[in-house]
Amino acid sequence: NGPAVDVQGKYAAVAWFTGVQDTSKVQVLRKDLISGEASQPLHIDEGNPIGRVQIAWLDEQRAVAAWVELLETQEAALKVAHIDFARRAVCKMNVSRFEAGRRSGFPSMRVVNGEALLVWTDWLQDQDNCRLSMARVRFPE
Repeated sequence: NGPAVDVQGKYAAVAWFTGVQDTSKVQVLRKDLISGEASQPLHIDEGNPIGRVQIAWLDEQRAVAAWVELLETQEAALKVAHIDFARRAVCKMNVSRFEAGRRSGFPSMRVVNGEALLVWTDWLQDQDNCRLSMARVRFPE
């Protein structure tokens, strides 16, 4: 359940899940690869993350991060956040719910033409069959 990184120009966007001192959280930061300076981490989850982080640049100031949260129903929720590092602003949204178990794997994300494309495994009600699900998320410029 490690970190994720994406590079654009001289910047790296990094997202990671941590459970330090029994407090789970997902954080992101931007690092200047030339000067070595990094922004202060932004805490982006909604209180009960289980990790499975992804991050991708929209441009050199804005990135999109994805992660999974555990819901009270014991389902998982795939979440995304639009992060504006220059303004230190985060806009979050729900993408989908799915089984929380490990067999659901890790959602995958890529940014294409300003849209985040997310793919994940959905287990059907009979629990023996699965399908791939996909969502496209567009953020304001």
